[in-house]
Amino acid sequence: MPANPDRTPVPLDARLDGTAIAELLAGLPAEPAATMAKRARPAVRFATRRSGPDAAPVPGASRFGGDPDLPAGLAWPTWVNPLGGNEEPRPLGFFAQIDLATVTGGTDLPLPAEGLLSFFCDFATGGGHGGILGLYQHEHEGCRVRHFPPTALVRRAAPPAANHLPEASLLPVLVTTFPEPDPAKPADTDYPAWDEFERRYEQRLAGAVPDGWAIAARHQLGGHARSIQHPVEEEVLQAAAAISRPGHGFDQERWARVKHQTADWRLLLQLDSDSHLGYLWGDAGTLYWVARQGSIAEADWPGAWFNFQCS
Repeated sequence: MPANPDRTPVPLDARLDGTAIAELLAGLPAEPAATMAKRARPAVRFATRRSGPDAAPVPGASRFGGDPDLPAGLAWPTWVNPLGGNEEPRPLGFFAQIDLATVTGGTDLPLPAEGLLSFFCDFATGGGHGGILGLYQHEHEGCRVRHFPPTALVRRAAPPAANHLPEASLLPVLVTTFPEPDPAKPADTDYPAWDEFERRYEQRLAGAVPDGWAIAARHQLGGHARSIQHPVEEEVLQAAAAISRPGHGFDQERWARVKHQTADWRLLLQLDSDSHLGYLWGDAGTLYWVARQGSIAEADWPGAWFNFQCS
């Protein structure tokens, strides 16, 4: 497989053309299949490989976990939970960094062409308490997305109190993603047909990655999110608009007024539970970082929000 020795390996291209999309969608009801084909979005999936003495990521490469590459002197991101009493600032856990130069054009998001896009969150990976779930507005500062230009970056050890994940290398794979079935539409509820469609595409992706890499988990930059409960864009909007507040329930009237804004939100990154790496988010859940399209275009990274879903 060709690779750039100074960066993440060059991406594999497993995107689908019109003929391949039609073949994969064969067997689905005609109307939802046509909608899926029309609304297809490009994305970057990531195959994974555990880091080790013979497979350690080079500085600045895309990776999960471990210690991030940061500008020298940059303060580690922290937050104080405003509903947590007189807490000391809590360090955010580092989850992933993406070398944008290796995924340019892989999504339809207006991302910078180079630099590192790094993802932090106060999420209790070990099942502990105190982390955020992304359900409420006051949790917003408990997640952070940062973009670092490709200047001098140094490996930074995480503070002892931060969640720390085993390190894994990432191999970008260019893919085509499709919208999720709409349970309100009878034609979209032919779940065996959907399952067969996904099985065929996942089999195709598995055959595209080199030996030693795994792509079973849905780690993905851009494209359509794979939600577990409600659409993740809705849940993020509900948090951002304070639709749900601790002790106040769900504001149905306000939600009716703002729900149309869901279309403004786009997936930045989703990190799946991954048995290959030993990552398990809750009950086989997924972590999401989501932002408004305008925030992404303006490089307004504080405008990104976090959400966690599990079955």
